[in-house]
Amino acid sequence: MHPPAARAAPGGVGCAPARDALALEALSRQEFHVLVRSRQSMRRTELLRQQVSELAEGQILALGARTAGANGEFAAGDVGHGEILSDGNWVLITWPNGTQTKTVWPNVSWYAGRPRGAPAGDGRAAAESPTARRAAAAFPMT
Repeated sequence: MHPPAARAAPGGVGCAPARDALALEALSRQEFHVLVRSRQSMRRTELLRQQVSELAEGQILALGARTAGANGEFAAGDVGHGEILSDGNWVLITWPNGTQTKTVWPNVSWYAGRPRGAPAGDGRAAAESPTARRAAAAFPMT
């Protein structure tokens, strides 16, 4: 007896989509959600990396939100204007709402970018930090 002949899909298209569908059906609900979240996280990380790379000198991206307090108020994703203070260790960021934040620099837990007066490349690695990846997962960057 001969093995069954492989059947081509209508229109001559191969069977890969059907195999992919079968592979997805074999996943448990939990595994499927993990896969979806992983792909979404990768996309958010790429969007964050792109947004950080497009920042001009002096622009600072907020990776998280601060909605109260005396050290500035901003939302995750806000872009403020930062400048290195004369001591070289602190940055003053002015947010679009007019509030200001004074922070040590770099502060990859909260911000990405390159304040005015910073060496080239400083702060850009923040998009690769674990905190930035968590921030990217917390809010869509569309």
